[in-house]
Amino acid sequence: MHITRTQLEAAAEALALALKFERPADAVLHEFFRAQRVLGAGDRAFVADAVYGVLRRKRTVELLAPDAAPREMLLAWLARLGGISVRELAPLLKQEELAWLAQLKAVPLDGLPLAIQAELPDWVVERLRSRPDGPDVAALARRGRHYRRIDALLASRPPRQGPSSDQSPCTVPGRQHRGAG
Repeated sequence: MHITRTQLEAAAEALALALKFERPADAVLHEFFRAQRVLGAGDRAFVADAVYGVLRRKRTVELLAPDAAPREMLLAWLARLGGISVRELAPLLKQEELAWLAQLKAVPLDGLPLAIQAELPDWVVERLRSRPDGPDVAALARRGRHYRRIDALLASRPPRQGPSSDQSPCTVPGRQHRGAG
């Protein structure tokens, strides 16, 4: 993936707005994109992916870059969690940022507190641990973060029931499908 200076600057600006937490991130991005008409589809995709990536992994990003500005948080996410190499980012960075990212790459992520591994607030982890029937929080932290929502939906979905013989396939009770006689 080739990242441009425009994409990096736009993502940092959008992230700064989203980190105010005054409105939902999707509303912030919607307004940001309306104001930034010069951004193309690829630029918008990068910005949205980067902003949501930092927000999803905010606990880990804050551990890697405590008290960092949005640009540094973005760089930390890209280099450590977003799959972008420092070499790819090098043409867009200052020398100090390159040195900082090199140090950041050396920070071990093994043995982090469970709440940070699971990207959950401490109180949620404590509450889950206190429930005898609660989920295994350690397993939750180890599982792929991308599949959590999908697994939760599929695990509790009831079997689909088709329409009975006396009902039309129409979903509104008391109404017949136009083709029904």
